[in-house]
Amino acid sequence: MINMSATDKIKLSNTIVTVGKFDGLHKGHEKLLSELAKKANGRRKVVLTFAAEPKDVLNNQTVKTIVTDEEKRLLCEKQGIDVYCSMPMTKEFLALEPDEFIKEFLKKKLGATAIVCGPDFSFGNKGAGNVDYLKENTEKYGYELYVIEKEKYQMALKDNSISILEYHIHEDRMIIDILDQSKKRVYDHYLDYVTSSKSTVFEEDKQKIVDLFTQKSKGPIIFREHQRNSKDYYVKSLDATTIYNSNHDPEIILATASDITHRWHEQNTLKQRAQRDSLTHLYNLEAGKYIVNEYIKHHPGQKNALIVLDIDHFKEVNDTYGHLSGNELLISLAKYLLFYTNQDDIVIRLGGDEFVIFVKNIQNDLNYLCKELMNHLDEITLSHNRLRFSMSMGIYAFNTSLTFDEAFKEADEALYHSKRNGRSQFTIKYQS
Repeated sequence: MINMSATDKIKLSNTIVTVGKFDGLHKGHEKLLSELAKKANGRRKVVLTFAAEPKDVLNNQTVKTIVTDEEKRLLCEKQGIDVYCSMPMTKEFLALEPDEFIKEFLKKKLGATAIVCGPDFSFGNKGAGNVDYLKENTEKYGYELYVIEKEKYQMALKDNSISILEYHIHEDRMIIDILDQSKKRVYDHYLDYVTSSKSTVFEEDKQKIVDLFTQKSKGPIIFREHQRNSKDYYVKSLDATTIYNSNHDPEIILATASDITHRWHEQNTLKQRAQRDSLTHLYNLEAGKYIVNEYIKHHPGQKNALIVLDIDHFKEVNDTYGHLSGNELLISLAKYLLFYTNQDDIVIRLGGDEFVIFVKNIQNDLNYLCKELMNHLDEITLSHNRLRFSMSMGIYAFNTSLTFDEAFKEADEALYHSKRNGRSQFTIKYQS
């Protein structure tokens, strides 16, 4: 699948395009992608969506998303999409007139000869463009238009298990499933109930619900709920809108709760794949760097250490025993590093034969840990009995709020000191 931005200079031709936020790919979205595949007829299948970046601003508010842009890309790839095009959600883009959007993006940029959309699709400045507008311009711009029938689209959305909730603020009274009398439930003293032991909501998620209905936070929120008489649990998305009375005081909060359990587990699997190195299943550099920076930021003044290591003369291992043996060594070393470090430490594969270990909250002598890592390499057993290897390490210990890159630079210098002095050794550098 081609991954591109709408700001790239790449231009496509003869494509079939669908446009949307695709925030989690619910059943309605899946219907659009299914129709995209059916109507492709040899054309490239393109999804144009909005980049899920935290700093994207719409009406001066941070855009909240259920999934990241990377997760959406992986989900679209799984659905057989050929081109994933991400559009930054900027005020300039939102100000485009419908005609400009069709001409500049759908036609010139994406080369659309066909468009697939839902019955309520809108686009352009203040949503001025809609399905009727697209129909009126099919001949002018030379594209086919396929609109999912409203009945089929709504049936797909109904599969999403959406519940409507009505919370009466002053009475602390919650009515769940207000549109379905057979499922309707009423809870008096609702906030007390949610925080009590009777509630099936996960203990660590209860405050999220309280904050939403006391207007201390805005939705959507994600919370988990135990299934009664089962070890399984539901994952739900909850969003809310406040309704004010004639005195402009908040009176009722209308909310929608969507069961996203299947999607949540699927996205968590995709997230793990996106964060992990495919060979060793350790954190990759991007994910590892983020985790380390977040930890340092939230634990100022704590003494931590960054260890950078690599295998001595690894190229010779590949040249002598082959790349499969080299890969076997990398996988075995990854498991070895996990075994000889604490469960809370972060082990990262940088790439090639380079690894990083972030040691949190150092309590013991670093020399002991380093000697343990260096002295037990013979415990690693490989298919080639004659394959012998060693590794070199550089360590930087610090207790101020450095970034990953700053600590890495110091540890990397210590690593090269070890290499210059004969390899198969470690060098510890302390923050001055």
